[in-house]
Amino acid sequence: MKINYQLLVLLLLLSAVVHAQDTTTFRYEITGTTDNDDYTIRYTDRYYSNGLFLKFYAALKDINEKNPKSIKKIFSIELGQMMFNPHSHDKNFLTDLDRPFAGVLFIKPSFTGITAKENVWQLGVQAGIMGPSAFGKQVQTWWHGAFHILSIYGWDTQLKNEAFINLTASYNYHLLQKQKENPWFDAYAFAAASLGNNLTNTSIGLRLKTGAFEKAFQSVAWGSRIQRTKQNHAWRKNHEVYIYFEPQLTYQAYNAALQGGLFKQDSAKGFFYTGIRPIVYQHSWGLLFAQNHWTIQFGYTFRTREAKHQVAIEDFGTIRFGYRFR
Repeated sequence: MKINYQLLVLLLLLSAVVHAQDTTTFRYEITGTTDNDDYTIRYTDRYYSNGLFLKFYAALKDINEKNPKSIKKIFSIELGQMMFNPHSHDKNFLTDLDRPFAGVLFIKPSFTGITAKENVWQLGVQAGIMGPSAFGKQVQTWWHGAFHILSIYGWDTQLKNEAFINLTASYNYHLLQKQKENPWFDAYAFAAASLGNNLTNTSIGLRLKTGAFEKAFQSVAWGSRIQRTKQNHAWRKNHEVYIYFEPQLTYQAYNAALQGGLFKQDSAKGFFYTGIRPIVYQHSWGLLFAQNHWTIQFGYTFRTREAKHQVAIEDFGTIRFGYRFR
């Protein structure tokens, strides 16, 4: 048998690199997330029906724990698509049209800052398009065909195209700053806001978790298990695994996926658009796991009615995978 020695040497070198790599320090992370109400095993395909997101993180600046003014900084950029359906989408959908069909496609660069006291701020700009050019109809049709799910009727009535830009900001205050070294429970209070012609709203809420988790500046909760240098901070464990619960209240001022394009005349918004309910409650809970290269998340979200004449509440599941690297 003829042996390819060059290939053998290459494989040995690659193996050595992989085994020599420090599995606790990575500079970058990429995550893929899918939201879908089909994950609730009820196959309703209503309201927020499907979301697909690809996100890249890069560590910009590491934190100095001994300096209370030090801030860890992370840059991220996200590409996302969201699809919305009314309560009914069979051949008789016009008799039960409580919100419009809509697709949203966007890109969102963001910055995250994490202080030595584990408070977290986030700033972002979301730019994209709502309407047929977001390809919501095409993606949902493919998804349902690939997984043999019921057919959707009514996408031809979706809201018309409008480009948008949104500014987003949030601040997360660490409520339990003087806890023991290896806590089993943690809590944040947060406030968030979005301003633009796609979404204008404000939210307040809590982020609660229990289990094995790291400090905020090196936790999967904030995409911060990455760092710029190979200098290690002390890890509580070599992994994170915890359950989270995040209730929040949102005040809606404008929601283009319900009301149509902000800068369009009513007659040009689309076949059907509707008003909004100003106050919306939602909560999310789930399981997060992170170790070395990998992140895995399974979650569930419940949300009250967003549209003025919405027939029912909505809920959906979330699955996320992440991979960290240098």
